[in-house]
Amino acid sequence: MRKIYFPILFVLIVITANAQYTKLLDFNGYNGSYAYGNLLSDSTLLYGMTWRGGTNNLGAIFKIKPDGTGYSKLLDFSGASNGRNPYGSLISDGTFLFGMTQFGGANDSGTIFKIKPDGSTYSKLFDFPGLANGSIPQGSLISIGTLLYGMTSQGGANNWGTIFKISNDGTGYTKLLDFNGASNGADPLGSLIYDGTFLYGMTNGGGTNYAGVICKIKPDGSGYSKLIDFSDVNGSYPFGSLMFDGTFLYGMTKDGGSGGTGVIFKVKPDGSGYTILYYYVGATSGWEPTGSLISDGTYLWGMTYYGGTSTYGVIFKLKLDGTGYCKLFDFLGTPNGSNGYGSL
Repeated sequence: MRKIYFPILFVLIVITANAQYTKLLDFNGYNGSYAYGNLLSDSTLLYGMTWRGGTNNLGAIFKIKPDGTGYSKLLDFSGASNGRNPYGSLISDGTFLFGMTQFGGANDSGTIFKIKPDGSTYSKLFDFPGLANGSIPQGSLISIGTLLYGMTSQGGANNWGTIFKISNDGTGYTKLLDFNGASNGADPLGSLIYDGTFLYGMTNGGGTNYAGVICKIKPDGSGYSKLIDFSDVNGSYPFGSLMFDGTFLYGMTKDGGSGGTGVIFKVKPDGSGYTILYYYVGATSGWEPTGSLISDGTYLWGMTYYGGTSTYGVIFKLKLDGTGYCKLFDFLGTPNGSNGYGSL
């Protein structure tokens, strides 16, 4: 059974060479709580969602300035009418913000929605139906032209989740793949990425060892290929998404590896060259990363859910070749947040 994690405090981290840290906002319930996804920037404002909190305690959409001022709640989720408990992140096409909710909607199986950055013109684009076409999305959408692509963690023909596409006006929902367990993965918790030809993703379960897989598929649903079966040896149970630098796919697993507490890895888009860059080893470096990596071209940057000085997680960086691991910051709980979830 999958663990459920509950980060209580949402923070924005600012890192410099001196690891300076600034807490911009404490969530207090009414303005949101349990932020699982990432922030989206339009260069002026940051946009995000919380899984709980808000007027109905079913989650909220918000915006805030990068200096911590101007916090504004754009939407309170309410359940059947507009969804509840958004788990992933928002994306933008320049006019609308698009996102998904994990539950709520007509079938309480999640929704796809859009809303303008000023909080107006909310529109529910799709109600996930359950077993037939997928349910309970836990990642984020990606946009390719006028189409949105995503995954559901459950539902589909085998109730192991799906890959789907839908037009950004809410029409043309198409299921591209049913995950089925051992042969192609199960229970995807992250998001897809796109390299111009293939969509790439990971599943938290399924595969030969039932520890998750890395897979790719074309945007028309053809060309599915399983690239990697995770195991206890090479990492297991990835929670986040992949990152692509033009040569390698990079990612993290929450468990597995020599210490059993997760790894950072890279692999080529054809599935060759799988390499473990770093084994999480405990309190010193952090352990159990539940988010995704970002890169500045020289370093990979990320967070862990546990470990560090107070076991509340850390912020770290690592060179693309796996050298130079550096713990930048220890989460301490009440003073500055705990249990990093999502990505920087």
